[in-house]
Amino acid sequence: MSSLYVLVPLGALFAAIAAGFFVVAVNGRQFERLDELSGQLPDEES
Repeated sequence: MSSLYVLVPLGALFAAIAAGFFVVAVNGRQFERLDELSGQLPDEES
């Protein structure tokens, strides 16, 4: 039971850090042109 006092705040901290990285990526316009860039990927040639 005492391990929950450590694991729950660590899990919340990890989730907050992940959410922060996502917000920074969205605000940096990293996800703006995904449709255009997907057309520039090289095609597989077999």
